[in-house]
Amino acid sequence: MVSPGDGVQTRVGAGLLAFMVVFGVAAGAAAQTQAAVLQFRGGRDADSVRTVVAQRLNTIVTVIPYGDVEDAARRKGVEPNTAEGIERVSRELLLDFVFEGEVRGRGDAATLTLISRDSKGEELARTEMSGPLTGKKDKPRVEALTDALYETTRKVLSGEAQAEADQISARQKKVTAGDLGDLTVKGRLEEVGDPHVRGPYDHPMLTFYFGFGGRNRDATVNLKSDLRRVYSAALFPELALSFTARPYGRKNNALRGIYAAGEMALSVGLGSQDDLKREFDSSTFRFNLDVGYLARFSIVEVGGTLGFGYDNFSIGENLVIPNSTYTYLRPAVLARVDIIPSWLYAGAEAALRIGLGSGEVVDVFAERGTNFGFDAGILGGGAVPDLGLAYALRLQYIQHSISFSGTAPNASETADDMSDGSFRIMAFVGYQIWSGFQ
Repeated sequence: MVSPGDGVQTRVGAGLLAFMVVFGVAAGAAAQTQAAVLQFRGGRDADSVRTVVAQRLNTIVTVIPYGDVEDAARRKGVEPNTAEGIERVSRELLLDFVFEGEVRGRGDAATLTLISRDSKGEELARTEMSGPLTGKKDKPRVEALTDALYETTRKVLSGEAQAEADQISARQKKVTAGDLGDLTVKGRLEEVGDPHVRGPYDHPMLTFYFGFGGRNRDATVNLKSDLRRVYSAALFPELALSFTARPYGRKNNALRGIYAAGEMALSVGLGSQDDLKREFDSSTFRFNLDVGYLARFSIVEVGGTLGFGYDNFSIGENLVIPNSTYTYLRPAVLARVDIIPSWLYAGAEAALRIGLGSGEVVDVFAERGTNFGFDAGILGGGAVPDLGLAYALRLQYIQHSISFSGTAPNASETADDMSDGSFRIMAFVGYQIWSGFQ
């Protein structure tokens, strides 16, 4: 005879058995895949980024503590980050794969590279992303990169990656299994709204430069008496601060072409001589601001700008030429070609200088004067993306021409015209800022 209590016990026992079976299956499934996250290479941010990666991966597979990895490597007499070390440690700890990483640069210029390796130390997949890594808002980006690399790793280990690559290659261009890491991570980062996904032809929001170089000056005034006043200054040093701005330089629409640039430069303590070899002090100061648009066609960008400029050359009292101050509007065309995307570009620029004023020189040689000029130059530059370090070199020629009218206060000084030209060569180093409106 079976009592009611026996039925209850039977049902409880069956429930416990079912729970144990389900729990055992789940535990067994979780234990099927084991991994380790090795120490990351890089600066002080590397450890904190590794922690985020390890914690995220541990929500997907079983991540063996790194202390266990070190102990196993010590027992085997190997380094855990070498191919031999990975193979021997994986054999002892039953690892299916490992993650390793490297952090280069800091802040906006930081780059995180993640690599997965199989139990023999062979690379399975890798991917990377740029931008800040350690802020609260950056954690989802690091987690997304971890998810993407794991997904690609799983596909490679299971054979799915090669099949998927073959399917893509059949429809589009040739794709390898390793390429899937970049395709996967781009999608994952876009899912979390990452503003730091960069393409090979993307531009930083802002780049600041410090420049050093030299310029000369050759000015000639043709008097109505057929005499000439000539002023020449050999190459003298000049210091400059400049910037370029591409506020939407990573957009995939028409906004990415918006462009602005500005520069300020000065020279002080210059020594000049007049025709009688008398010494007098000289100084220069100039600035310009240009805004415009650059359109991209493959590796080439072409466009135009409109700007305002100011260029002053002050000379102590002399018998040759007074101070000149040119203010002007500057419509320009420019072109640039990416030789090695991000790392190296070359370009050219040409502009008109529509004069708004010429300064004291008009008051000395005439009643009125009209100023017109041009400039043309070539430039090259690039950046070290991981560091945010930018560099540039520019060679430029500038010419101003003034046509005088009316009689000078001193009639014998009345002039017909004046030409004023200079060569400039400037070298720049700077820093890129990627955060902003992207």
